[in-house]
Amino acid sequence: MGVSGAFKAAEVLARRIDETRSTTFRRMFVQVVGAGAMFELSQGFKDEKDPYDERWAPLKHRIGKILSDTGRLRGSFHLRLTPYGFVVETSVVYAGAHQDPHEREPVHVDARLAAHKARGGFMKNSAAARLIGRGKNVNVVLLPEHDIGPWKLDQRMMVPVPGKGVGRRWGEKMNTEADKVMRDHMGKP
Repeated sequence: MGVSGAFKAAEVLARRIDETRSTTFRRMFVQVVGAGAMFELSQGFKDEKDPYDERWAPLKHRIGKILSDTGRLRGSFHLRLTPYGFVVETSVVYAGAHQDPHEREPVHVDARLAAHKARGGFMKNSAAARLIGRGKNVNVVLLPEHDIGPWKLDQRMMVPVPGKGVGRRWGEKMNTEADKVMRDHMGKP
């Protein structure tokens, strides 16, 4: 007794499944899903919401867009592919203070740094301004070897945190992108 069926289609499907194990496919897959995460990060800045749809803490001392006036932080994020996925990174030093605003330890400001503008003037994007977690102009009166803090910023989470999952929006976007890649790749045999 013979067996009949769409063996050619099954062979094509098996080959396509096997292709998903290749380094090239996995890299492309992770890059597409990571692009979905980067899109949601950008939307979070636009909507002023964290990955879990919670609004960011409002501004207290000025008006404007939260974390977006200069665009420095928003534009600093990038995607780095890893052997097992991707990481969303930034090199902006004050990002962590907004992402995880637990109380920071006092910051010791070196006397040479304090002498830069210790007369009480404004320091624009100076090392001292970055150390205390602000961005633009910070009115600082420092004495040599002065400590700043302890201090705490309001939470304005930009990326998901371990233990909480990726959040509804990020999860939906990344799943949608993953589904598109798989459907395009598998296609019709």
